[in-house]
Amino acid sequence: MSIRFYFFVIMFIFLTSSASVGLLFFYMNPIPHPTRSLTLMGIGLFLMVASLLAPLIFFLKKVYYRGDVNLSTMSASIRQAILLALTTIFFMVLSLYNIQEWHITLTGLATLACVEVMFQALD
Repeated sequence: MSIRFYFFVIMFIFLTSSASVGLLFFYMNPIPHPTRSLTLMGIGLFLMVASLLAPLIFFLKKVYYRGDVNLSTMSASIRQAILLALTTIFFMVLSLYNIQEWHITLTGLATLACVEVMFQALD
C-alpha cells in the first residue's frame, strides 16, 4: 500500500464526513431524537477532524525528518490524529456540560498521552 493511497482514502473520508456534517447541521431536526442527533453529529465531527489532522501531522513530520518518512509514519500520524480528535471532542463535551475542572482536563490529557506512548512502544 502506498502513501498516495492513504492520502486518497483520508481525503475521501474528509469530504464525505464534511458533507454529512453539513447535511446534519442544516437539515436534521434534533427535537424528536436528541441523543441520536448528537451521536451522528459527534461521529461526523470525529471523522472530519481526524481525517483533516492526519495529513497535517504527516507533513509536519515530513518537514521535521527532512523528507525521510515511510508508511509507518503515516500510520502513526493517523493514530495521533485520532487521539487529537478524541481530545477535541472530550473538551467540547466538557464545555457543553459546563464542567470547568482543570483536574479532569489534565487527567484526560495525561491518559491520552499515556495511550500514545503505549502505542509508540508497540511499534
